[in-house]
Amino acid sequence: MIDFDKIMDKAKVYASAASKKTGEVVEVSKLKLKEIQANSELRDAYADLGAIVYDMKKSGAVNEDLIDTCIEGIDEIRAKLDDVSDRYHAVKKTVRCDFCGAQNKAGSLFCNQCGANLAVEEARKEDEAGLEKPAALPEQHTEE
Repeated sequence: MIDFDKIMDKAKVYASAASKKTGEVVEVSKLKLKEIQANSELRDAYADLGAIVYDMKKSGAVNEDLIDTCIEGIDEIRAKLDDVSDRYHAVKKTVRCDFCGAQNKAGSLFCNQCGANLAVEEARKEDEAGLEKPAALPEQHTEE
């Protein structure tokens, strides 16, 4: 005879997994949209800066404060873009290779693009962050 409780339990597990995956897809889509918007803002900011510098060069007048303001705006947009990228890769569970910039699955030991040792880079980042290293194993002496 069919055990409906077992069927319902399995259905709940599958529904939960599907719901979680759907949430991830929605989050990734939102982040990609934010990335597109930030890239568009960045292009516009670069174009504005270029137009300002061009106009200043043509007129012979220099307004360093205006240029600095534009550069600060560009830096803010780039920081926002970096934040969106970090959140995107956290959701996708990927890590960036510090040597070539390629994205790799979290937990990978070596970069799929350049072969760099990702574990060494992760350990270096932990050291820089002030995290403690595991205690070293005592040396083993052998009698000869």
